[in-house]
Parts: sequence; C-alpha cells; structure tokens
Amino acid sequence: MLDYDEDTRYVLILGLIGAGKTTFVEHIMKSGERSVGNGMGSGTESTVYSHQDIDGEHFVFIDTPGFDDPKRSNADILVDLTTWIGMFLGGRKITAVLYFHDITTAKLHGSAERNFAMFSKLIGSDAMRNVGLVSTHWDAVPVNVATDREKYLKNGLWKIMTIQGAKTYRLKNDYDSCHALVKDFMRKRPVFTKIQTELSEEGYHLSETDAGASLVSEVEARIVAQKETVEYLTKLLSKPRLWDQDGRDERMEVVEELEKSERILAQFEVDLSKVKKVEEVQEVEEVEEVEELPELPEIPPPPPPPAPRTWKESLSSAPTNVLDLISSIVGGIGSLVLGPNTPVPGHD
Repeated sequence: MLDYDEDTRYVLILGLIGAGKTTFVEHIMKSGERSVGNGMGSGTESTVYSHQDIDGEHFVFIDTPGFDDPKRSNADILVDLTTWIGMFLGGRKITAVLYFHDITTAKLHGSAERNFAMFSKLIGSDAMRNVGLVSTHWDAVPVNVATDREKYLKNGLWKIMTIQGAKTYRLKNDYDSCHALVKDFMRKRPVFTKIQTELSEEGYHLSETDAGASLVSEVEARIVAQKETVEYLTKLLSKPRLWDQDGRDERMEVVEELEKSERILAQFEVDLSKVKKVEEVQEVEEVEEVEELPELPEIPPPPPPPAPRTWKESLSSAPTNVLDLISSIVGGIGSLVLGPNTPVPGHD
C-alpha cells in the first residue's frame, strides 16, 4: 500500500494505448519521483505511480496500462489494474480520474466504445464529478477537425458522463496545460470509485463487479463465436476434395486458419479464467460417523458352581420340619420293603 498521509491526493489515469497518459505524467514530473508499482514491469506496460508536490499539496499520479494494447488482452489489463488498486490504494479516496482520448482518432471502433463503457463501469456515476475527459494531440490535426470530433464525443459517448458531472479538457503538449488541469481538481473532494467500493466494502470478486461482469459477458460471447469458427473449419477440413492433389493449397489455408482460431480460442479461455471466479468443486465421499461407545468396565467372571453335595449334606441344611417329614417317609418306605424291625441307614 502507498505510504502517504491522509492529505495526499491520488489521480488515476486511464485511457486507450497511445492517448498521451505517460506524456502527461512526464510533463507534471519535472522534478518528481517515479516508481514502478507492484513489480509488474515498467513504463506503460504496467501500473506505475509518481508523486509530486504541486502548489503546496502532495499528489500521486497512477499511470495505468492502456486498453487495446496489441501485446496484452483487456482482461489481463483489468486484472492487473484492479489488483493494483486493491493492494496499493486500499481504502484511500481518489481526487481525480482522468480518461485520455487521442483527438486524432477519426472514428471510434467497437473496441474503443466497449473500453469507454468499461471505464464508466469502473468509476461509477457517484464519482463522475471527479472525472476529467481529456482530449490530447490537438497540435496533430487542424483545429476545425479536432473541434468537430470533440463535439461528436460530447454528443455521444461523453454525454451521459458530463450530465453526471464529468468535465472535458483540451490538453496541450506542455507543462502549463497539464499543471492547469491538475490545479482544477484541487477544489474537488476525494471520492471512492465504484470498483473500490465493490471490491473492498461489498467484498465482490472481480467477476461480480459491474466492470468485471461486463468483460465476462463479452469474452464468453467471443468464445462461443470462436468455437463455431473452429467447428466450421474442422468440418471443412474433412471434405474429400481438400485432400486431392488439386485441393492442397486450399487445405493448407484451412489448416492455417484453424490453428489461428484455436490459438485465439485458447487465449479467450485464459482471459475468462483470469476474470471469472472459478470454484473448484471437489467430490467428497460422505462417510457416516459412528460414535464410539465408552469403554465398559471389566466384568469379573462368575464364581464357579458349588460342588455337588451328598444327600446327607443336603438334608442337614434343610429346615427341621422338612427333615422330620422326610424321615417319616423314609422310615415308612423302609418298613414296607425290609420289614418293620429292620433299621434304615441314617435313621435311628
């Protein structure tokens, strides 16, 4: 995170590649200090910050990579930009957001319009009063041509932003013009951009933010279209006529186009994986937990059965009235069997 006090003013600089963002910073940084942010590279290929004292106030200028860079995808740039904002700006408010546009651009293509729409989603309507729409390179085209193009922008892409509070600026290629632009924002109260609020306060993943969701939709649509192209070329390559001697040249062209389409498709899928949150779902076998029973105390073995007793011992433990009854019975049986005067054993 940038280590400056709460009075430091932060200026976020965005726009297409070649629009003059870095040139603006170089004019401002006559005697300032410039650093590469987050070790992502150098120059306009990464987000860099520079700090400078201007009219008694401390400024940090954050120069971001330009969209539509032929060396990098917009998804890659958006991921780096939002990562940098999250890591270094944290909860710090921004004094100004400057969007640079090259006035020599004769026509706005679809990519330029999409990138400007993304800029709008990154900033949000609540922060538009701190936005500067800066047109550059006025010295490279006739004034009347540049004026017509500026009018076209004000009535088109820039209109909704100016209604929400953004201001337009014509920037010359010199220090005085750049200094006047910065000075105009000294009266502004710093604000949070929409992407800061979404990532920090609301805890969104990049793909859930307004800008990220828009890019995901765009990339997913391109993936669908590219898959259709690959499928078409694959079917075309299976045609028998392409494998005849006369079809060799056409077959080579189809193979080359197919390989190119597959590379583009692979890059789109990489871009999508960078922006879109991918939740890996792992299948886990559900194992029923068996509660272990507490260990029971050891039960002593039962005592051995008593030794068998003789009939005399059994009789000796019997109650007296029972003994008398048994004695009478035994005596009677003995008299019947042996005779009345024959003694019975154990019976006196």
